[in-house]
Amino acid sequence: MVLQLTAFVAAENPNVAAFALHPGVVPTDMLVDSFKKFALDKPELVGGTATWLATDQARFLTGRFINSNWSVDDLLARKDEIGGGDQLKIALQGKFGAEQFQS
Repeated sequence: MVLQLTAFVAAENPNVAAFALHPGVVPTDMLVDSFKKFALDKPELVGGTATWLATDQARFLTGRFINSNWSVDDLLARKDEIGGGDQLKIALQGKFGAEQFQS
């Protein structure tokens, strides 16, 4: 749902940068025990990622899913590939219509 909302906000508001930002797995008091071994991320990481996403440098990622533990350098290296296509976006693809339900 958040991914689709992000896509709608980005599509309907070209002057607004919208991202679906995953904070990573951060150790907090709310974290269930079964996930604690995966809690390797720090709160500062998502804060830094959010700060970077607010810059013009990250504008090509608007409307997309971003994980805070992805490398900014790697994302920038793939800027043309990501920004020029549907990478990191959610989509339902296929032929839809009433005719698909007729025998």
